[in-house]
Amino acid sequence: MKIKVSKQNTLDVTEYMPFHPQEHVSSRFEIEELIGFGPSGYVYRAKDTHPQSSEKDRQVALKFFHARLVKTTQDKERLHKGIAFAQKLNHANLIKPIYSAEDKELCYISMPHVRGLSLEKAIHMRLKQIPFKLHEAEQIISPVCQALHKMHHLGAHGDLKPSNILIQPGEIKITDAMLTRGLLLKPFFAGFKTQLNYVAPELRSGDLSTLDARADVFSLAAILFEMLTLNHPKNILKIQEDLLLNRLHRHLQSFFLTALHIHKDSRFASIQEFYHHFLELVDNSHVYESQLIGDNESTIANFYIPKASDIEEEQTNHPNLKHPETVHIQVQETKKANFNLTYLLLLIIIFVIISALFTIHYKGLPGFGLSKAPASSQPAH
Repeated sequence: MKIKVSKQNTLDVTEYMPFHPQEHVSSRFEIEELIGFGPSGYVYRAKDTHPQSSEKDRQVALKFFHARLVKTTQDKERLHKGIAFAQKLNHANLIKPIYSAEDKELCYISMPHVRGLSLEKAIHMRLKQIPFKLHEAEQIISPVCQALHKMHHLGAHGDLKPSNILIQPGEIKITDAMLTRGLLLKPFFAGFKTQLNYVAPELRSGDLSTLDARADVFSLAAILFEMLTLNHPKNILKIQEDLLLNRLHRHLQSFFLTALHIHKDSRFASIQEFYHHFLELVDNSHVYESQLIGDNESTIANFYIPKASDIEEEQTNHPNLKHPETVHIQVQETKKANFNLTYLLLLIIIFVIISALFTIHYKGLPGFGLSKAPASSQPAH
């Protein structure tokens, strides 16, 4: 597996992998392939060879943590206690850890292997295209809110981001639930770059005591912001500028100003409150269709207004991409309206020219004393 480390260079992470295919971990798991790599560690798909493992549970994902995250005996104890606590989670949309152990001096956890498209990849696939509409976002945000509501009876997620949300046919799954409880946050977040945009400001210093449901409110709001605009909220201190630059409707601006507030006491107090206000926006989205701000007067059923040039450029560069039907219809209607206006102007010009010729032919050119002589009614001699 290769990852891009700069515009010019890629890194073959297989050279640094702690395990390779067909190797065994803790005499229980057989490594099949590396499926992920990031600032927290490596993720493998593996087979659980434990005799009591059912056929359904044999496919697992193993997540190995970088040594810098779990250095001391105290760090390892913290991780194992955090994983044991997360195993209490019980919700259909939550992927909870099964097992935690250590091999080759690296701590790891096992969890069910779930096939699906991460929200991160889904957003990336839509870059420079049409962002999510609110009713599309609701199909993802709603089950996430339900899962977080259940989780918050035990504790907050703390590291919610698009790569931790998996999309399956008819189902949404959240991974790494409550993983932050078992790790030191400061070194954990130190390797993040763009992913830090989803982390609540109060957690970035590494103080776990500040972690509560409002941190997840912030993270989910940042994810929703990106879904609707295909942009990160770049600077939380200047969030209002970001909202205006991304041309969001004033009702949605108000929602994000609260949900992404730098001070957690000024955010929505719970995920239920966040969800309640989000549903109000979804339910009333039809009202805003004709009230969008910006220089484009189109009525796309979305709070983000793509420019017509963006749509045409994307169609030119990627002719095989299928855009939402509503956008296709709107582009066709825009072209039709432009054609009708051109046709009308052409008719007016033709009418003016014909009128002028008619005047010249029968009355002459005014100011030049030229006029057409009337035909004589007398016969010639």
